[in-house]
Amino acid sequence: MTRSTRSTRSTRSDGSAGSAEGSEPDRSDPSRSARSPRSRRATRRDRAAQPAASAAGSAACTITVCRGCCCGTAKIAGADHAGQPATLSAALTGTRVAVRLSDCLGPCERGNVIVVQPSSAGRAAGGRPTWFGTVNDRDATGEIAAWAAAGGPGIVDAPGLLGLYEFTPNRKARQGLGS
Repeated sequence: MTRSTRSTRSTRSDGSAGSAEGSEPDRSDPSRSARSPRSRRATRRDRAAQPAASAAGSAACTITVCRGCCCGTAKIAGADHAGQPATLSAALTGTRVAVRLSDCLGPCERGNVIVVQPSSAGRAAGGRPTWFGTVNDRDATGEIAAWAAAGGPGIVDAPGLLGLYEFTPNRKARQGLGS
């Protein structure tokens, strides 16, 4: 004996279309989806399509300032080592961007090194940690803070000035940061 798989449509008391018990769910009503909760999660493409303003406001990126063996020491002459983290923190007051100090990140030849790690929304949109080297002046420090406050990697393109400081670290340095 063969069983029919044809669904029977019915009308609910509120006038909307429904389906009879034991048949396929009504696909016209998105609130009554038969998909599992796991499949209802936003996909990477859905998250990337969100407006940048809402994505930037939903999470914050993290700025890591190297203060290891060379960065932040007298080995890098002419830089305000104590003032750099303070400048970043002051520029980011009222935002959720975190500034943290780190031991040596590795690329000592490029000291002072700053890494901007993307927010979760930025990472979902394709953003990756962005490394800046030889950040020894207030202008570059201010640009990094403004970019991070605007959303950072994956959310907002970095200003042109920061292209002069950006570099790709070796694998050992990247793994040390956990990126």
